[in-house]
Amino acid sequence: MALAPTTLRRVRRADTAGLQVALLERALSDGGLLFTRRDPGQRCFYRLLLQPTLFGGIDLVREWGRVGPDPAPRRLIEHYASLSELLPPLGEAVRVRLRHGYRARPLPARFIPSATTVYWSAGVRAS
Repeated sequence: MALAPTTLRRVRRADTAGLQVALLERALSDGGLLFTRRDPGQRCFYRLLLQPTLFGGIDLVREWGRVGPDPAPRRLIEHYASLSELLPPLGEAVRVRLRHGYRARPLPARFIPSATTVYWSAGVRAS
């Protein structure tokens, strides 16, 4: 009796385009997103915050690190003049976090920044 040849199918990742759009809408309405990931032996977080500036622009604040008794998170602040300039980098950040296995969570009601090191960026990319 001959066995039918089997083909190995590659497992495709789920399409996250709809999730990305929903998360972008949530970030714009809530002022940010919190992503968490659990690896063996450590828990990581990545926080995206939208903060208006005094002169009409918007700051995209990225904060990341490990959750634990001795956290040492880092922070990167990028300034954008308008919402239309902010959307592509925000969408890319959401896409990368989802691709790296992070899960989106709502921001806590009382968010207190905890980063001790702040990195400033102009938010302008060379074309």
